[in-house]
Amino acid sequence: MSESLNSLTAGIGMGGRTTYSDKDLKITEDILKSEDELLALYWKWISIYRRKDYDFGNKKFIDLEFEKMFTERFEKFKDTVRMIHTVNNTKGAGWTAGFNHMADFTDNEKRFY
Repeated sequence: MSESLNSLTAGIGMGGRTTYSDKDLKITEDILKSEDELLALYWKWISIYRRKDYDFGNKKFIDLEFEKMFTERFEKFKDTVRMIHTVNNTKGAGWTAGFNHMADFTDNEKRFY
């Protein structure tokens, strides 16, 4: 298991739960520059939109198939974060981008919505 994924899985709802809201999903330049900060933002997003999909209960290990899926979804999430940041920092964009339940969806999954 990768070091960064392994270090963060210890804090994803095993034991006490932290409740986040959309207000906690702020994107800053510092977050964009840090893989750890992006991963922390992803876990916050998961706790809001996909908690049931990532509830590990008392499991301490995750299998390689899950790690592969998680890594792919995290990459999609990072693309979404960058898009949101770009739109929201473009003068005259005419709209504000934000998160929803599809922030880590693959292109194939988005076609069904």
